[in-house]
Amino acid sequence: MKKYVQIMKKHVQIVKKHHTGDLFTIMQVIITAFIVIGAWSFTLETVIFLFAAAELCDAIDGPCAKRWKYPKDGKYRWWRTYASEIDKITDLMTGCAMIIYTIARVNSVFGWLELLVCTIIGIFIQMTVYDCRGHGYDLIDKNEQLALKIIHIRRFVYVVNILGVITYLIWQTVWSNSIKGTLTLLMLPIGLFLLFYKRDRLRDR
Repeated sequence: MKKYVQIMKKHVQIVKKHHTGDLFTIMQVIITAFIVIGAWSFTLETVIFLFAAAELCDAIDGPCAKRWKYPKDGKYRWWRTYASEIDKITDLMTGCAMIIYTIARVNSVFGWLELLVCTIIGIFIQMTVYDCRGHGYDLIDKNEQLALKIIHIRRFVYVVNILGVITYLIWQTVWSNSIKGTLTLLMLPIGLFLLFYKRDRLRDR
């Protein structure tokens, strides 16, 4: 009996580790949904904390998924097959949630401008790297090194815009100037961390 219990405990522990990365991804999606749902009721300070929590989940889920991988038991797990795509979508959802809140509650002109800039640059890069204009080839196949540099610009623009929105929102809060200034100074290392941490995804098509 004791041996059976030990086996069960070990099995449960392994299963929990396997799902750790997925749980953080789900938490990011849930928190992002809260930001959108609460765009008309949550305070600005609450939304900033929620966004920080969502980004923390995004930073943790990848390392957890790499550290505790699913067993090679032949089972098909679609969410792991499309892990990279799901992660990109959750990133985009979180960023859009903050812009939605900015448009709805803080400064609609600033929010729409940020969204417009990201959209235009994103579409231009997509059309440049991939065969969206009938050239008969993808730039990433013809000149991969150049294509990856262009894709990196897209990540840079995304991070800069999101940090710009967050910095702007921080200075609209009721916090003291010392807290606002400290958080603003933290934006630069956080942005650099996000750029380097996500660099392995530049080869994802």
